[in-house]
Amino acid sequence: MTLLRNFTRAVQNTRKFFSAEHVRLLPCVGTLQRYNPTKFLYDARAAANVTMLALPQAIAHATIAGLPSFTASSAR
Repeated sequence: MTLLRNFTRAVQNTRKFFSAEHVRLLPCVGTLQRYNPTKFLYDARAAANVTMLALPQAIAHATIAGLPSFTASSAR
């Protein structure tokens, strides 16, 4: 009985803490509700730009470090 009472008290204290501090357990829910196809297109374009910049940079760093270059033609 004491264990259950302590557990219940801990749960209540946790709820009070999160409500008092205005902490959300899933902060992305509000953002996802306002997400639309236009924002998706902007995010997709940004992801493509980052990929096009990061991939050659990673290959260059690997080459400088002396790692073998791996390309699609050498995979066969």
